[in-house]
Amino acid sequence: MESLDKKSEETISKEVIGILRSMRPDFSKEITEKSDFISDLGMGPFDLTELSCYVEEEYHLPIPEKEVWRLNSVSDYVNFIKKQKDYLKQ
Repeated sequence: MESLDKKSEETISKEVIGILRSMRPDFSKEITEKSDFISDLGMGPFDLTELSCYVEEEYHLPIPEKEVWRLNSVSDYVNFIKKQKDYLKQ
C-alpha cells in the first residue's frame, strides 16, 4: 500500500469510492465526490458505520463516532483523511 502522505486527493477519492462499491456491489447509481451518502446513495446508519470501519482499516486512522455522522460524502472523507494525514506529519 502506498504511504498515506504520498497519496493525492484523487487517489484517496478513488479508494473511498472503491470501498463504497465493494460494500454494495449491486449499487447501480454513479458515485461521485459530491454524492451525499444518505440522500443520493440511500445509505442508512449501519452503512455509514460500516463505511467508517472500512476507512479506518484501510488508512489506519481512527474516526471518532461524532465524526462518522459529519462525513456525508466522499469529499468529506477525503478532507478528513487529509487533515489526519497532515496532523500525523507534525
